[in-house]
Amino acid sequence: MGLNRLSLVGAWLILLFCSLTIGAIALRLLGHERERIATATRAAAMEHADAVAGSIALAVADVEAGLTRSLHALRDADLPTALLEWRRSNPLIRNVFVRSADGRMLLPDPARPGTDEAAEFLERYGSLLNDNIAWTAPAPDRPASASASGDPPDPQAPAQRSFRSQREDLVALSKGPRAAAQPETAARGGWIPWTWENRLHLLGWVEDERGRYGVELEVMAVLARLVESIPDPTFAGGVLALLDDRGQVMHQRGGAEIDADTPRLASVQIGQALPHWQVSIYAPAGAADSPGGQAMIMITGLVVATFVAAILLGGALLVWQAHRNLLDAQQKTNFVSNVSHELKTPLTTIRMYAELMGEHRVTDPAKRDHYLGVIVEESRRLTRLVNNVLDFSRLEQGRKRYRRDPMDLWEVLRELLETHGPRFERAGMSLHCDIPASPCPLTTDRDAVEQSLLNVLDNAIKYADRGGSLTVEAEAPNRQAHIRILDRGPGIPDSQRELVFKKFHRVDDSLTASRTGSGLGLSIARRLLRDLGGELSHAPRPGGGSCFTLILPLEAPSHFDAEAPA
Repeated sequence: MGLNRLSLVGAWLILLFCSLTIGAIALRLLGHERERIATATRAAAMEHADAVAGSIALAVADVEAGLTRSLHALRDADLPTALLEWRRSNPLIRNVFVRSADGRMLLPDPARPGTDEAAEFLERYGSLLNDNIAWTAPAPDRPASASASGDPPDPQAPAQRSFRSQREDLVALSKGPRAAAQPETAARGGWIPWTWENRLHLLGWVEDERGRYGVELEVMAVLARLVESIPDPTFAGGVLALLDDRGQVMHQRGGAEIDADTPRLASVQIGQALPHWQVSIYAPAGAADSPGGQAMIMITGLVVATFVAAILLGGALLVWQAHRNLLDAQQKTNFVSNVSHELKTPLTTIRMYAELMGEHRVTDPAKRDHYLGVIVEESRRLTRLVNNVLDFSRLEQGRKRYRRDPMDLWEVLRELLETHGPRFERAGMSLHCDIPASPCPLTTDRDAVEQSLLNVLDNAIKYADRGGSLTVEAEAPNRQAHIRILDRGPGIPDSQRELVFKKFHRVDDSLTASRTGSGLGLSIARRLLRDLGGELSHAPRPGGGSCFTLILPLEAPSHFDAEAPA
C-alpha cells in the first residue's frame, strides 16, 4: 500500500513537474515573442517616421526649388513692385526683399518700413542683410532621405499618394506669375534656415546684376497644407507627431494624448529643409506591459486525462488558428497580387498613350481622339478599382458613412447605363433595358447605390461578355425597388452562389483564369445595399446565364442615419 502511494505521489509529482515545465517554457517563449514584436514595432515605427520625415523634406525642398526658379525668372523692370504683387497673390510667401547691387535696401525701405511686419523682417534679418553673416546655409543635421535605406519614398505607395498630391499642389503654387514664360538666367542663390526668437524662418534669395532679392517662406502655410495628408502610424493606437525645433508638438496623427512621459518609439530629424524639426512616433497606452504581469497559476490537482485533453485541445486550436491564418494570408496575398495587376495594366496603357501624345508622334486626329478615349476609360477603370478598395477598407473598419438624399432611382439607373454604354459596346454586348417611364422616388445614398450597380455591371462585363447581351429590368412592387441584371454568361455553379458574395472569393479557375479581379466587387455591393436596408441576390437565369437582383426599400430604414457609420 505504501509503495503504491509512493508511486501515485511520484506520478503526480512528475505530472506537476511536467505541467510547470511546459508552463515555464510557454511563458519564456511568450516573453521572447513579445520582445521580438516590440523590436519589430520599433523598427517599423522608425521606417515609418523616416518615410514621413523624408516626404516632408522633399515637399519643402520642392517648394523652395519652385520659388527659386520663379525668382530666377523674374525679369521685370520694377522688381520691388513685381515681388510685392507676387506676395499678395501667393499665400506661401510671407515677406519679400530687394537689395540693390551697391548694398542699399530698396524693399522694405529701412527709413519707411510701412508695416510692423516689414519692420520685424528688417530686425529679424538685420545681421544677414548687413552682411555681418555669410549668406550660406548651415550643415544639415541629417541626410534629406525619405527612408532608412536612403531611397526616396515610393510615389505610388498607397499611404503616400495623398501626401504626394499635396506636394504637387504646393509646387504648382510656388510658381511665379511669369516664371513659365521667362528663361532662367545665370544667377546664384539659395535658402537659409534662420532662427529668431526660438522660431524657425526660411529665407530664399537670388543675386544677379540687379542686386540681391528674395522671399521669406511662410512655413506654417506650407505645413498646414501638408500635415492633413500625413499618414497615420502603422499600428493601432500609435501617435505620429511633428515636433518643431523647440520640441513642441505642431501636429499629431492618432487619437491618444501625448506628454513628456509618453514612451517614444522612434524619432527622425527632417533635415536641412527644416533644421532640428523632427517626426516622432509614440507608443500606445499600455503597449509596454510586462510579460510578468500575466498570471502564472498552475493547477496542481489536474489528473492525467484532463492534462492530456487540455494539451490535445490546445494543439487542435493552434493548428486550426494556424490554418485560418494561412488561409487569410493566402487570400490577402492573392488580393494584393490581383489589385497590383489591375492597377499596373491601366497605368501602363495610360502612360504609353500619354507618352506617344506628349512626343507629338500622333498626327492623325482620329488616332489622337482614340488615344484620349483610351486614357479616359482606363482612368475611370482605375477610379472604380480605387473606390472599391476604399469602400472595402471603410466597411471593414466601420467608418463608412452614408448620406440621405432624395433621388429618382429609375433616372439614376438610366444615366448610369447611358454613361457606360460605350463599355458594353466595346465588350461586344448589346444592352436591353426595361425601365418604367414613371419616376421612382426614394431617399437614400446615391453614391452607394451607383457603386453597387457599377460593381454588378462590371462583373457582368468581365465574365459574361461572351454571352453577347445584357438585360436590365426594373420594377417597384410592395414599396420596394427591384433591379434585375441578366446576362447570358457561363453562369455560377450552385455551390458558389453564396460564396461569390464573400470578400476575396473568386469562382474556380475554369471561369476566372483569364480574368483579373480583386474578389471584392460583389461583396462590397451586397454590404452597401444591406446597409441601406436592401439586398443583393443571385439566381440562375432560365436558358443559361445569371440574374443578379438589387433590392432597395422606397422608404429609408429607421436605423439609417446620415451622420452614423454603417
